[in-house]
Amino acid sequence: MRIRTCTCTPEVRSGRNFPERTSGVQVHTSRNGLPGYNTPHHPERTSGIHNTPPGTDFRDTNLQTYIVKKTLLIAALTFVSLGLFAQKSPSKLKKADFKPTVELKTAADSASYAYGMVLAATAKKQMVADFKADIFQAAIKAVLNGDSTRFTVEQSNSVFNEYSKTAQQKAANGYKTENQKFLEENKKRKEVTTTASGLQYEILQKGGGTVNPKATDKVEVHYHGTFIDGRVFDSSVDRGKTASFPLNGVIKGWTEGLQYMHEGDKFKFYIPYNLAYGEQGRPNIKGFSTLLFEVELFKINP
Repeated sequence: MRIRTCTCTPEVRSGRNFPERTSGVQVHTSRNGLPGYNTPHHPERTSGIHNTPPGTDFRDTNLQTYIVKKTLLIAALTFVSLGLFAQKSPSKLKKADFKPTVELKTAADSASYAYGMVLAATAKKQMVADFKADIFQAAIKAVLNGDSTRFTVEQSNSVFNEYSKTAQQKAANGYKTENQKFLEENKKRKEVTTTASGLQYEILQKGGGTVNPKATDKVEVHYHGTFIDGRVFDSSVDRGKTASFPLNGVIKGWTEGLQYMHEGDKFKFYIPYNLAYGEQGRPNIKGFSTLLFEVELFKINP
């Protein structure tokens, strides 16, 4: 979200009108043991503000196993579609359907071609710009022909896993730098206040309340969470139902930030990764992510 200074209402400035809150929202425990919200489409959805242990790493540590599993699944699905394709009558094939470099006469032909497609696509996705097609083809040809190879199977796993680990770390460092630059530029804006912890916030709307919530209080809010590029990762606003939860049961940026608010206030928070989900992140939030939240505080329950 990009907030522009103007004389219009805070809702217009933020580009979003919060819907009326709905009553009767209850906090329950979802399958993973975290607080969640009852919603029509996500009966056990866990909000992006809850404090999943930051040390939890959901990635498969054996990358080779992951690739093989994914490859076999996609190959099976592709086998079915290309197997049917290979059975088409030649008179019904259109030039746009397929420009053959090899003929696919049988289901085995189709499966072999499909598997090659899957392997190549997976390799390109894993290595991106560093992918070397000629070397990749040479390795496949050597294995299929039973020729000598540069590595043993064990060595090849080690080489690829080490490369992948280094590439992931490089990407993470770049993402971390990008998010740090955003916060450095954002805190220069006169509307933004930066606290000692590094939390940034701006006031979009002042309400009529006079009491600040304590960390031990339960609060009812509407919130809209995005990344620095504007992509939404969680939003009670989009679900059309307010959320209620204990303030000490959420990420540090929320626990601190909401204690600056009063009932009726609407703030926008810019939460650095160390006050959110840390270096590890969570399934839908990458490590080192800065989280942006527009929050409207409706009610404080001591």
